[in-house]
Amino acid sequence: MRRLSVQETWERAESLDAVESPELLTLKAHALLDGVLSRIVASHLGTHVDRLPSLSFAHVAQLAVAAEDVIAPLKPVIDRVDEARNHVAHEWHPTALPTHMERLAGSMAVGPWPTDTRAQVAVFRIALKKLIATVNGASHFAAMTPEDWQGFEADLKQHAEDAIGSLRR
Repeated sequence: MRRLSVQETWERAESLDAVESPELLTLKAHALLDGVLSRIVASHLGTHVDRLPSLSFAHVAQLAVAAEDVIAPLKPVIDRVDEARNHVAHEWHPTALPTHMERLAGSMAVGPWPTDTRAQVAVFRIALKKLIATVNGASHFAAMTPEDWQGFEADLKQHAEDAIGSLRR
């Protein structure tokens, strides 16, 4: 799969709203997460993501978490996505998927687990999108150069000054 930019990842994550099948949702979210984690690893190695060697999802996740402290607390949730994906990919009838979905949603604190199957898929989708958004945001900052940071700091300072100015009015 071609690696996606930060913007393309946001767009693909938003398109998960149209996915009703929990199995397909699991596979698509896993693929998006793999791309984002790979982007973090490549950024810290100073290379393009397409130049990374072929690594398992577990290895990419481990390297990304080691490289980017901000996502370290999410490692158990990332592992749960991988467990759910492996269950879907390797079981003919993935009967334990609802259990994986509930554990992942609970880890992302998206609310109580519903009893209705459609609602379960919706809560699972929210949890996956929340995870992807968090890691995707970290990948954006990991890829920033010193020049990018200077521009970011200047923009942040201007936004703060504007906000303070509007409060004084």
